[in-house]
Amino acid sequence: CMEHQLQDARDTQDFEGESLAASGLGEVHLQMGEWDKAMTFHQMDYDLSEKNDDMLGKIRALSHMALTQEAMGRLADSVGTQENHLTLANKHNHLSSRIQALASLGRLHFNLGQIDASISYLEQALAATEGTDEREDEAIIRYRLGMALWQQNLELEEARGHLDKAAMMLEMVRRETSSLPKIIDGKMTANWKMTLFDIQTQCYQALQRVLVNLGKENEALVVAEKARTRAFVDLFLNKHQKALTSRLDDWTPSNVNQLVSLAN
Repeated sequence: CMEHQLQDARDTQDFEGESLAASGLGEVHLQMGEWDKAMTFHQMDYDLSEKNDDMLGKIRALSHMALTQEAMGRLADSVGTQENHLTLANKHNHLSSRIQALASLGRLHFNLGQIDASISYLEQALAATEGTDEREDEAIIRYRLGMALWQQNLELEEARGHLDKAAMMLEMVRRETSSLPKIIDGKMTANWKMTLFDIQTQCYQALQRVLVNLGKENEALVVAEKARTRAFVDLFLNKHQKALTSRLDDWTPSNVNQLVSLAN
């Protein structure tokens, strides 16, 4: 177990192994809801990484400490830790950590009601994903950016664009992903595919409301139908063993005329 790994690393003066074992124990305690113990081990990971001039270890530890603080409801503390996480990621040109820190800061500021700051960080996070293959990250960032813009109620067309693209990207991403457990925003989800389905549902619901606010009720109806037929499309694709690249338009309406045709 990880406790034995931690002790073995100490006995053999394997400082990197000791840091990794502390990090692993911190993650385990976080998922168990034992946040104080989680913070103790993540702080241990940070201290060991700093002592041994391990920049990647410090970046990892700061990320985990921030997520633990967020889980504890200490959002302001988590913001400060994520800012330190971002500073190190920028200094050492660690792109994936930069994206993670920016997206986390966007989420934290949104939850704190600081919408302007949330939008700023999420826009930076989205820009950082350009030229990468991180479609899953991009989809979730676009969803959150669309939600923030909608809450601001000033850039509804821009919010619509991000939500619409996020919904399309999530449609493909969730078909390509597995149903295995996964950690998202510091929390373990038992079925990642279903979690993506739920995120996409929230995305569609927000998109419908934005379209109604824009006076585009017919388009909102099309979006509602797309959301309603997703489970049927999944079942059809699985039953007929269609390739993931199959056109979803064959089973879902993309405009009002198609919706009327399906109704008839």
